[in-house]
Amino acid sequence: MEQETDKKYRGVFRLRHPEPQGKRSRASNVTRKHFCAQLYHHGRTHHLGRFVTAEEAALAYDDAAREALGARARCNFSQREAEEIRKRLGGAADAVGSAHPPAAAAAAAAAAAA
Repeated sequence: MEQETDKKYRGVFRLRHPEPQGKRSRASNVTRKHFCAQLYHHGRTHHLGRFVTAEEAALAYDDAAREALGARARCNFSQREAEEIRKRLGGAADAVGSAHPPAAAAAAAAAAAA
């Protein structure tokens, strides 16, 4: 699977040092998750997780944005494109979109305000 590093997604950034740094880091802690997704909502930054590909991180951002902002959300993909990407990614995308506690709290606060 190729990673598109030249493509930018809203709410996604590439980690500079994805592997643990320092003398106490272990080889077992080395991760291959190089992309991070986060949503800024109501003055707070909500960390959505670390992902292997930028597309997975963009899908997580889109899901959290739709939960928190509803129709006002500015997303990376349309619903149809998101479904196609999830099919293409297979089982790796099943974890994407699971409610992260801060994102779920932001979504609940947005629903209560509406």
